Amino acid sequence: MFEVPQNSTTIISTSETSATTSKKRGEGRRYYCTNSCENLEEAMNLIKEERIWTVKNKTINTIYYRCNLQSKRAKPECSAAIYIHKHKNNNKVSIYRTTCK
Repeated sequence: MFEVPQNSTTIISTSETSATTSKKRGEGRRYYCTNSCENLEEAMNLIKEERIWTVKNKTINTIYYRCNLQSKRAKPECSAAIYIHKHKNNNKVSIYRTTCK
C-alpha cells in the first residue's frame, strides 16, 4: 500500500472527482400528475392564480415553468418546477409538478 509522507501535499485530479460527484441537470427530479383540465386556458389560469410560476421553456405539446419563490440573497434557487402537457388526441391537458428539495 502507498503511504503519503507527512510533510508532503496530496493532489487529487478534479477531472476524476467531478465525474463521480457532479449532478446532472434534472437528475433526481420526479414529476407527479396533480391536475387534469379540459383545455389549455383553464390549466394556465390555475397556474397564474398561484402567482409563483414563470415560463421557462415552450415546446409543441409542453410548457415548462420554474418557481419564483426565492429571495435575491438566498442561494440556491427554488428547485420546484411544473409543466403543462397537451394531449395529442384531444384538447385535454395535464399538469405535472415537482417539489422543492
